[in-house]
Amino acid sequence: MEILSKAKIRKIILGKRLRLSSKNIALKSANIISKIRLDKNYQKAHVVGIYMPTKNEIDLTDLLKDDKVFCVPKIINKGLLFSKISDDTKFKSAKFNILEPVNIEEVTEIDYLLVPAIAIFNNHRLGFGGGYYDKFLVRYRPKHVVGVIYDFQEVEFEVDSHDQKLDYYFKG
Repeated sequence: MEILSKAKIRKIILGKRLRLSSKNIALKSANIISKIRLDKNYQKAHVVGIYMPTKNEIDLTDLLKDDKVFCVPKIINKGLLFSKISDDTKFKSAKFNILEPVNIEEVTEIDYLLVPAIAIFNNHRLGFGGGYYDKFLVRYRPKHVVGVIYDFQEVEFEVDSHDQKLDYYFKG
């Protein structure tokens, strides 16, 4: 069987994701949130990196109710940094229509990082192609790096030398 190019996989998977109903997204997201909350590594974590969902990604924002320190990514100078968030954190739509915090309180030590993906194959993630997470993981590898995807996002693709490996992932 032919392995599709990363660009083709992105197009196919994003198309599927964008066709998901809000009810389906909510159900799958709740399923994955339950799995995360049962994860011993999450339970032990103090600082958790989370993302703000875009383009029908798994929505993990319900985790923000948990008793943890949360931080979210912000793109700065073609790189990714994570900023601590609180109840009064203000967000604005930024590059790729992703919500990012207006003010930054940088966090470099993360116990448990949840990352979105277009696809996952052998614990390698395929993102949008900018390499933001890969570069971040090389510099500040958290204790646990965990992907989250829908079940149709397990797809074989060519892994490049710069692609950083996840520790594991949840699918819903």
